[in-house]
Amino acid sequence: MVNRIRQTMSRTYRVFATDDLPLEEGMFHLQGEESRHLSRVLRVRVGNAVEVLDGRGTIFRTEVVGVNGRVVVLKNLESVQVAKPRVAFDLGVSLPKGGGMDDIVRQLTELGVSFISPLFSEHGDVANVEHRAEAKMGKWSRISSEACKQSGNPWAPVIREPRSFDRWLRELPAGGVRLIGCLGANAVSVSSVSKSFATDIAFAIGPEGGFSEVEKAIAEDAGFVPVCLGPHTMKVGTAAICALAVACEKFGV
Repeated sequence: MVNRIRQTMSRTYRVFATDDLPLEEGMFHLQGEESRHLSRVLRVRVGNAVEVLDGRGTIFRTEVVGVNGRVVVLKNLESVQVAKPRVAFDLGVSLPKGGGMDDIVRQLTELGVSFISPLFSEHGDVANVEHRAEAKMGKWSRISSEACKQSGNPWAPVIREPRSFDRWLRELPAGGVRLIGCLGANAVSVSSVSKSFATDIAFAIGPEGGFSEVEKAIAEDAGFVPVCLGPHTMKVGTAAICALAVACEKFGV
């Protein structure tokens, strides 16, 4: 029983706040959903440790000094700025059928992706997202915030509004490494791609039916290298996680 009490007292809770929190004399007055979750679900008490993540690399290490109704008061003990990852990863993910994008956002956030770009592609899911993009964006943002809290990732990814595949290609910055997942005979392994101290990686992941021949041709014209992630056809989510994990191993984080 004593050990269980000690474990409870030593636990560090996390909250995520993208808005500028009022910080007066080292005190945060946390309100809204995060306050409700801390006070009613987690039932924090005075003295509990809470990490506040702002999604921009800052971790505020705080202590609960008051729980007053809908407001949790935190005293800032230390602010730590975590450097932005050296390599920026932009995953262009064809929207999967059946709403699987929620899990993809969660898992890519946990892995530390920099940008998530949901794509409309010829063989992907357009009808279920095109007219509900605003609602989807809000949901994906909340899922990403929860994933940051769960994983401790201090840098929340930028989630772009869904866009066409060719628009994503046009709007990518010049230079960097450009990869597209393929099963074709001309696809090479990611390990064989020249590294050249890359700091900007864009990786295109197609739908389960694959990118169309036209889309693959457009991507190759834009400098994308066809790469193979394995001998088997993967679901979009599996391919996206695999692509980011392999790219992180190859190019660093």
